[in-house]
Amino acid sequence: MVAADAGTLWGELKRQRNDTDPRRSGSDMWEAFARKISEDEAPSAFEKDSFTDLMLKEWSLEMLYVPGKEDVDDRNDSSIVPDVDTGLRIEIGMMVRGSSRDLSPFLLDEQLFHKSTVLIFQETHELSVGLILNLPTADIYTLVTPGGKDVEFNIRYGGPNDVEGEEPPIWLHASEALRGLRIGTPIREDNLIWTCTSHEVAKSIDRGLALPAEFMLVRGFTIWEKEEGTGGMYGQAMAGNFEAVSVSSQIEHAWSILLRQERLFESTLNENIARSIEAWGVLEKENEADLEHNSSIHKRLVFGSKTKVCDLADEALKNWVKIFLLGDAEYASF
Repeated sequence: MVAADAGTLWGELKRQRNDTDPRRSGSDMWEAFARKISEDEAPSAFEKDSFTDLMLKEWSLEMLYVPGKEDVDDRNDSSIVPDVDTGLRIEIGMMVRGSSRDLSPFLLDEQLFHKSTVLIFQETHELSVGLILNLPTADIYTLVTPGGKDVEFNIRYGGPNDVEGEEPPIWLHASEALRGLRIGTPIREDNLIWTCTSHEVAKSIDRGLALPAEFMLVRGFTIWEKEEGTGGMYGQAMAGNFEAVSVSSQIEHAWSILLRQERLFESTLNENIARSIEAWGVLEKENEADLEHNSSIHKRLVFGSKTKVCDLADEALKNWVKIFLLGDAEYASF
């Protein structure tokens, strides 16, 4: 903590009134005083933006900056959102993925949905309920089978909502063998992904019908409420925040990638994030319009830096996981 006299402070404020771009988020003033305090400090010490610096710049751009006539206002990326399919239907058992827009709608808040893979678990007139599938936690659930085996399952974070007083985990599988034996219940009759009970999981493992790694265990869920029948996940998709996926082969491929994620530790964090983004990537639509859309997107940089905003959003997701699922408040830097 340091102090400055009123004259120095007022002089710096007057200088910034005319010379400072609000997209720099006030960092000019901080750097000016830092240089006065540490005059012998090498200039390079003030040139590398940390993750928090970059996020503050994006917040300033969103909340404080008013574009001039010559500026391109691409803060919300609205000009490059693909045409919305008005025939879109959100149904139980459907899979959706976080927006593919270069300027992620989840950069500054709700980072857990950035490049997410979500299974629609319930769809009613009042709400949509989804399970996030791509966020392993550090928690383990031990299942004791009838044969006396202790089998550990990594618990995934399905969302911030839960039901008090009930066993929280939801068991899922996409095993062709188990589907053929009608073990479990299809979320929708023609659906690849089935729910099952812990007893069905335990019996299947004892009988050698499936391996523990073929099951997902999800705790918690996410609710998107509706008003007078509108909103929910349909409203999210119409706003460009999520994209529906209907191709079974893509869903199966993404599922297989997510199954390879491991229990969350500091040592597995980067690989888990990489597999999360890989699974999200295989769910991309493969028609020509989308390919043209993706190839035409410009990669905007955070103001005054060499960091792409899309890369910053990936880093924001990783830091969300570190803070809320790993319990580590240390921010990574670029």
